[in-house]
Amino acid sequence: MNSRELIRLIEADGWYLVRIKGSHHHFKHLYKPGLVTIPHPKKDLLTKTVNSILKQAQLQAGDHHAFPYRDPTR
Repeated sequence: MNSRELIRLIEADGWYLVRIKGSHHHFKHLYKPGLVTIPHPKKDLLTKTVNSILKQAQLQAGDHHAFPYRDPTR
């Protein structure tokens, strides 16, 4: 999974960008505690990194199938 897909996934869950520090994008959620940091741009994130970010966002590793896919070219 690349960083763009991961950002799209957490934004679909209600996370919004609060700041960018270097190559890291920081997201907050209105109801969920904490801050989620995603390195961007990054073509291939390690599976371990993706799972850690999803855990911070309180999403399960298989949850990305629950969100509708949006084609970035449209």
